[in-house]
Amino acid sequence: MDDSTEVSRRTVLANCGRLAAGLFTVPIWLLFAQRADAAIPRGPVLRERLIVGLRVKTERDIEFIDHVVDLVVRRKLPLKLVDQTYFWARTKAAAHRSLGNNPMVYFRPGLAARAAKIGIKV
Repeated sequence: MDDSTEVSRRTVLANCGRLAAGLFTVPIWLLFAQRADAAIPRGPVLRERLIVGLRVKTERDIEFIDHVVDLVVRRKLPLKLVDQTYFWARTKAAAHRSLGNNPMVYFRPGLAARAAKIGIKV
């Protein structure tokens, strides 16, 4: 009877250790997730990258970029969606160099369509 009590105590202690380890890893993970999110470039860095990378030329396009950056900063528009559309537009423009290699021509309607799919009006 003493052996079964000892095994039971070991099982309980092992399970308590696993539970404690699990409780400590979740808050640490959340702490790192918040830091990673804070390190994402927003504001002026994002604005400059979009203006230069998309070869923005008109005042209307600059206003659109400012609007997009504002939506990202206010977390209304996911940065990942903007980045994916940015790289897609640059690739598309590079493939159609005969049209002047202007990524902004693809970025504006592409972002509007992708944002509309998730219920965001750009």
